[in-house]
Amino acid sequence: MRSALIYIVLIGAIFIYTTSGVFSKLASQRELLSPGYIAFLACTVGVLGIYAVLWQQIIKRMDVSLAYMFKGTGVVFGLLLAHFVF
Repeated sequence: MRSALIYIVLIGAIFIYTTSGVFSKLASQRELLSPGYIAFLACTVGVLGIYAVLWQQIIKRMDVSLAYMFKGTGVVFGLLLAHFVF
C-alpha cells in the first residue's frame, strides 16, 4: 500500500508541475504588470515551489532513476491539460 501511495503522489506532483505551464500561458495573455498578470505569475511560482518540495520528498523515499522515469508523463499531462483549458 505504501509503495502505491508514493506512485500516486509522484504522478500528482508531475501533474502539479504541468499546471505551471498553464498559469504561464494565462499570464502571457494579460497586459504586463497588470493585476491578472501578477496573479498568474504568482501562481506559477507557487506551483513550482510546491512541486520542488514534493519532488524532494519523493526522491527521499524512492529511487531517483525510477522517479525520473515518470517525468516523461508530464508531457502527456501538459498536452491533455492544454487541450481542456485552451
